[in-house]
Amino acid sequence: MYRRIFRFYKCESVKTFICGLGRLEFKHIYALARLKFLKSLFSTDDSVLLCIFKVYALQSEVHTLYHEYAVNQFYSYSQLRVAMHEHFVSCL
Repeated sequence: MYRRIFRFYKCESVKTFICGLGRLEFKHIYALARLKFLKSLFSTDDSVLLCIFKVYALQSEVHTLYHEYAVNQFYSYSQLRVAMHEHFVSCL
C-alpha cells in the first residue's frame, strides 16, 4: 500500500518510512495481536479459558514469541506496543 501511494520503487525498502510514521510492519502487527490475545487469556476471569491458556503457554511457541520480543504476560497493552515498536526499530 505504501509503495503504491508514495510511489516507492520495488527495490526500495519501505520499512524506514513506515517506522518514521510511527507505524509497524505486518509482521510486528501480527505478533502484537497474538501477544494481546495471550494477555487477554492470561487476565480472564473464566476458569476454562485460563486453564486452556496455561496448557497452551507450556508450548515452546509461546515462549519463543515472548523471548523474541523481550516481553512477558505481565506487560500491559501499552508496554507491549512500546516493546513491539522498539523491536521494529532495532530490526532496521
